[in-house]
Amino acid sequence: MLILWSGGVDSTLILYKSLIQSNRGCSVRTLSINHPQVAGVKRMKEARAAIVSYLKQRYDFSTIEIDFQVDGKTIDDIKHDGLTQPLLWLFPALMYVDDDEPIVTGDIEGSGVLRHFDKLLGIVDYSAAILGKRITMDTPLLHYSKAEVIKEFRSLDENLFLMTRYCESKKKKPCMKCGSCIVHATALWQLESKLIR
Repeated sequence: MLILWSGGVDSTLILYKSLIQSNRGCSVRTLSINHPQVAGVKRMKEARAAIVSYLKQRYDFSTIEIDFQVDGKTIDDIKHDGLTQPLLWLFPALMYVDDDEPIVTGDIEGSGVLRHFDKLLGIVDYSAAILGKRITMDTPLLHYSKAEVIKEFRSLDENLFLMTRYCESKKKKPCMKCGSCIVHATALWQLESKLIR
């Protein structure tokens, strides 16, 4: 399987569970895209490097990392031009995925990507026909809330959970202002308040 892996909580939970389920992880690969829509690319790369080092002590898996650059453009220009994150991840995945290998994403309940998921599947089907590959997409966390993801992750490996990066800012510590920080903090509050069991 080819896991689209940001180094965040959702995709790292998928990676970890996939490594456990595949025993030694030999059939697991990750693809990470560093792109200018995320301000904290450097911090995400650091988090992924630490996670890879930690997991490779027990599992054998391969990683692919691509730096995506748009010269002379600001983040606002990129968003305005319609180069959205899902497409920036999907197009390289289509090139790297092997025949009959699923592309696995960490999209969870309420993810903005899911509003256009049928269109992404159409792109996958069309591209698969052109490339002569059998390609499927798998979203194993589709019915999980962020709080449920965190709860399961912490029960499996608290240390690994703490290594993940969810903040999209350049700051070393979470900014607690970006959308990802707010979603994460809300999920932790739900768990601490026992609203999620």
